[in-house]
Amino acid sequence: MKDSDKKILIVLAAIIILVAAWFLVVSPTRDDIKSLESENETLRARLDDLIAKEQMKDQLEKETAEAKERFAAELTKYPADLNQESTVMFMKGVEQANEFLYDSITLPEEAQFYVIGASNGDETEIQDEADAEAVSEDSYVASECAYSVEYIGTYDGIKDYMDYIANYKYRMNISKIDVSLDEETGLFKGNLITKGYAVSGPGRNPDTVDVTVPEGKENIFLGQGVNIGGAAGAFDADNGQAIVTNHELMILLDNAANDTTDGVIVATDSRDDSTFVTSSDNEVVELKITVTEEDDKKYVEYAIGNKKNKAEFTGDALTVYVNSAARVDDNDKNGVNVVISNGTTIPVVFKVVDDDTASPRFNIKTREGSVKVY
Repeated sequence: MKDSDKKILIVLAAIIILVAAWFLVVSPTRDDIKSLESENETLRARLDDLIAKEQMKDQLEKETAEAKERFAAELTKYPADLNQESTVMFMKGVEQANEFLYDSITLPEEAQFYVIGASNGDETEIQDEADAEAVSEDSYVASECAYSVEYIGTYDGIKDYMDYIANYKYRMNISKIDVSLDEETGLFKGNLITKGYAVSGPGRNPDTVDVTVPEGKENIFLGQGVNIGGAAGAFDADNGQAIVTNHELMILLDNAANDTTDGVIVATDSRDDSTFVTSSDNEVVELKITVTEEDDKKYVEYAIGNKKNKAEFTGDALTVYVNSAARVDDNDKNGVNVVISNGTTIPVVFKVVDDDTASPRFNIKTREGSVKVY
């Protein structure tokens, strides 16, 4: 082999070695350097962010605490679930508070529709059952339920119902309402859809239900009685205020620890002790009021346990003045659960004054016949 060929081969080998070194060593190393530089840039940005947050630590902790407080306050506007027991008692309360009666109510199961603060940090709509099963236990989940209702009521009763829904302690709305006038009775009737909303999640407990409907009643909405118009409507102008000074029966509710009088006093004449039915027990007692008509005369009988009295009354309505008082402390348990049975066509009209707003002493447990409460 000629020396010139050897030199050519040596040059080619050197070139191959250089190219191999470039591809096997230099190029990967440059790529690693670029990758490390990019990672360093990311870490520097992260470090700068952490340094900035550290400098704002007190402010961020304060803002986080405020955000949690706002979130917790917002949660109080929604129940933890929409169980049917609570719904039934809500519907019953609507009838007691307004001149409004249900003909029928549909109670469907609640449906989840949104995840608030999912585990991946995103808020997510729930489209189907698979989405619902994938929700983390640490997430807050929004649910809704639409109640279809057939109703009957006065014009003012329907307005009061809508106001009742708008100002209820939990968020609700009326998504649809149909109203028509029954010219024979002068009452309004129709259909409406009321929507309720709930948020379940960590630390949320369903409301406890105080069921005051006697067991064995086939339909809790029948026989409970809400007066629609008539003689009871005569007290609408002043919201029953006239009953305070002119009434057939009075109920006085105060702290049971009061040394001067009993905690519960029911009477037809405040000046005649013989008409008094009282209780000094520091507890909620059952007060039974029965209205009857015998030989064209009207009578009211009121009883607490074995203590009772019966008296005749006149007028187009049995007017009952309830003078209550705010509770003194947590040990003040005094109050009444009223069981009222009105077997006449005469309305019974209550005017409740100064009752405790957070924990009322006066409660109508069950009612039969025409009864109205102001």
